[in-house]
Amino acid sequence: MSAPQTNLEKQKKRHRGPLAGIALGIVVVGVMFLVWLIWLSDNGQTPREATPEGGVIGNSAPEEPLVTDEVVPGADVQN
Repeated sequence: MSAPQTNLEKQKKRHRGPLAGIALGIVVVGVMFLVWLIWLSDNGQTPREATPEGGVIGNSAPEEPLVTDEVVPGADVQN
């Protein structure tokens, strides 16, 4: 089936506004994408919290050694 009225000039006028809106939307999204890429390249590789020279963040280093020479009562010790 074909369209009942095919006035191309009238159809061009009617579609001009929506096509301009679609093109404007594509341009806005493209600019937003470029801004996002620039922001990512600027902040993407920067650590959020710098590690001190010792390599320990905060208070996570144990104050006492983890291995001791103490004998635990009830433990099976083989000599």
